[in-house]
Amino acid sequence: ASLPLPNAPVPPPLDADAGPNDAGVPTLGPELTDLDLAPDGSFAIAVVRDRGALVRVPLPQGFSDPSTIRVRAIEDQLIGSITLAKTGKTAIAYTTAAGIEGVVVIPDIDGDAPVRGIRLRKAVRAVALSDDGKRALILHTALNVGQMPANEDARIDGSEGYSVLDTESGFSKLQLTSARIREQNLLLTPDGTRVFALL
Repeated sequence: ASLPLPNAPVPPPLDADAGPNDAGVPTLGPELTDLDLAPDGSFAIAVVRDRGALVRVPLPQGFSDPSTIRVRAIEDQLIGSITLAKTGKTAIAYTTAAGIEGVVVIPDIDGDAPVRGIRLRKAVRAVALSDDGKRALILHTALNVGQMPANEDARIDGSEGYSVLDTESGFSKLQLTSARIREQNLLLTPDGTRVFALL
């Protein structure tokens, strides 16, 4: 079924997020760039990057009754990926596009509360959530800024690092590292109080 989607906020880069079109084949209509399934299987949430939209599809009702599908426009921020906590109550939307300033968006996936945007100091590479969704670990991208960073912002941009985010208060803490943390070498404890990262 055709859904009313918001107009595209900005032309999206083609080399980022979960759904790049590597073959260069033109797509017909809005492009789905990420999809996450609720742990209990009750709904799926998708990102339509070129329309700046999150689409929540109840399962299996959404296939027989399109009126149950909810579309949420995310304004003033490019999104292309989403991570859902194991509770199914907290989600973080973001983009991994190179050169895009780090911002994560916390939408209300069950209601209509305003979307919360949290600005970070570095571009986002990946996001992991604790089981309860109260803590997020955000891996950042190190940008190529040359041999001698000119100022503190350039030094931060050129360094590896991660941020720990409290999703309830919006407080985040950036930690720079001397080595890249790979997504598969990362563990958050179920209670969200500790992070283990292999460097």
